[in-house]
Amino acid sequence: MSQPCTVIVGLRSRRSAQRACGALGLAILTAVSTARTNALTPSRNPFANLVQGWDLGFMVGGGLLLLASLTMFALVRVDRDAAVRAVELAVPA
Repeated sequence: MSQPCTVIVGLRSRRSAQRACGALGLAILTAVSTARTNALTPSRNPFANLVQGWDLGFMVGGGLLLLASLTMFALVRVDRDAAVRAVELAVPA
C-alpha cells in the first residue's frame, strides 16, 4: 500500500479548514442577523425587521473581512527573492 503524497494531504487539510471556517462564519452571521431581527419584531413590520437583521449581518461580515485583510497584510511576509527564483524555475526559458 502506498503512502499518500504530502501535497495532496496538505490540500485536503486546507480544503477542510476552508469549509469549517466558512460554516463557522455563516453560523456567526446568521446568529447576529437573527438576534437583530428578533429584537425588532414587536415594534415594526416583520419584513422591515428581517431586512434590518440581514443588513447588520452583512455589516458584521464586512467588518470581519476587513479585519482578516488587515491581519493578513500585517502578518504574512513574502520572500521576494525566493518567489522570483520559483517563477524563473517554473517558466521555461
